[in-house]
Amino acid sequence: MPPTRSLLPIFLIAACWAQQPPALHEDRLVMLTAEFDEGPAQNGAGVIFGSAAGRIYIATANHVIRSGPNTAKSVKAFVKGRPGESFAVKILEHSDPILDLAVAAITDPDALGQKPAARILGDSATLKRGDKVWSTGYPQSRRWYSRPAPDHIQRSAADSIRFDSPFISAGYSGGGLFDERGHLVGIIKQDAPPEGVAIPIERVLERLREWGYPIEIERAAVEQSAAQPRTLVVRLLRVIVKEDGSSGATNWDFRATVNGNVLLDWREKSFDDDAGRNVYVPNQAETKLIEAPAGQPVRLVITGDHSHGERLPISKDTTLAPGAEVEVPVSTARSRKGDFIFVFSVVPK
Repeated sequence: MPPTRSLLPIFLIAACWAQQPPALHEDRLVMLTAEFDEGPAQNGAGVIFGSAAGRIYIATANHVIRSGPNTAKSVKAFVKGRPGESFAVKILEHSDPILDLAVAAITDPDALGQKPAARILGDSATLKRGDKVWSTGYPQSRRWYSRPAPDHIQRSAADSIRFDSPFISAGYSGGGLFDERGHLVGIIKQDAPPEGVAIPIERVLERLREWGYPIEIERAAVEQSAAQPRTLVVRLLRVIVKEDGSSGATNWDFRATVNGNVLLDWREKSFDDDAGRNVYVPNQAETKLIEAPAGQPVRLVITGDHSHGERLPISKDTTLAPGAEVEVPVSTARSRKGDFIFVFSVVPK
């Protein structure tokens, strides 16, 4: 029998191999350096999502190119296929400080050369606690840096993906968060350990479409594993009333659909924002259970209206991620006229 120590190198090789990350779809990631009138330049990243009229459009974290009221005086981009070169970036007007999303553009239409792949997207709605994810960014002046060891999902919701990351650092913001197949599932907006936060890619694209930008990236084809749940069940658990729109109780009309199927249709439903009465729990007759295919986005549309002296329409169109409790805020443009949180469960059947 050979000595047992001869097995050690094989074991170590196998262990190292197991830690190798998947091939990340990062050809559409650019590295950014933003310079401000005051303070040091800051590094970050962005995702090329489309092009038109001689511009190459980039989505990034808003704070990479804006610092409070100050906008960077100059931004340059480094492109994967053009090592050693940098390209001027124009900061565009559209931004969402709450979501921490902004749009910029490379003004040289030939900066990319050959167009990178389009089918790069994963599905953030399938992420669950403990799933492995990898991030790529520009930390410590290291472009397209990604650690070989994975981080792990802590919580995935409609507007944010939280993941445990003790080693994340400044420079990852605006970069990509990738799933176990190497597909892009989010854009990183918080890079302070022990936790990272990303904007789900579906929410990013939803906002970009609202702003009227061309979208060239799409979901990669993925075969569904037999081990994956085949159906998700969506249920409304409660409504938290932060502001009902007037003094005392107020009647509202609410309608909610899931993937086009009606979940609830409430007419003249009374809501009260007074403490102790500001949580409404529907009974079984007021809502339905909606089944949705796992592995695909669960699209939720909520519309509401009340006529207490004036029409106050509100609406919310978002994508639900699986979770025992998923909070969806819905409010009027002036939140004091109507401000609610709908709490759903989205769980495997």
